[in-house]
Amino acid sequence: MHKARRGLLPGDETIEAMGERVLRVARRLALDHPDQAVALVSHADPLNAAYILLDGRPQNEREMHRSGIGKAGMLQLDMQGDRPSAWEYVAPPHVDNPETAAA
Repeated sequence: MHKARRGLLPGDETIEAMGERVLRVARRLALDHPDQAVALVSHADPLNAAYILLDGRPQNEREMHRSGIGKAGMLQLDMQGDRPSAWEYVAPPHVDNPETAAA
């Protein structure tokens, strides 16, 4: 049911609620630390939801997976005051052989 439409089950967040949770923190940090680079860490679903809201795309499961944030992927925001002025998805770096990369 969760994957059919988020927010249907008790305690389940809608795409809007998830995305706003990320953007609310980004806005607060932009105001608290103007002209500084700040890193926020989250799971893929909240970042995807924020990306959907920023782009103004439909808030549905298709969009959550169409341009999903990959493991170690980033959503980079440029802020003007407390408003996002530009954003882009930065794909994770390519690793030729993941088994030996950790060694």
